[in-house]
Amino acid sequence: MSQTALYSIVIPVYRSEEIIEKTVATILQVAKNNLLQVEIILVNDGSPDNSWEVIRKLAIDNAEVKSINFLKNYGQHTAVYCGIAESK
Repeated sequence: MSQTALYSIVIPVYRSEEIIEKTVATILQVAKNNLLQVEIILVNDGSPDNSWEVIRKLAIDNAEVKSINFLKNYGQHTAVYCGIAESK
């Protein structure tokens, strides 16, 4: 019996409140169209804008979205590493 692969997509977020919703919607649509199982891990890297509130809402509204919040900016590499560590 073949098991469907789970694809983990880690996105570090910094000052991206205006584009993160569209990014997630596009990923989810592509996954659906191609019958892919995905988890999207959004890591807010201490962003000073409203990114965290957008990320929180996306995680509440979409089971495929996980949210991680850093209280300060640690940098892209740390955010990606944290996301990978939390992925399935």
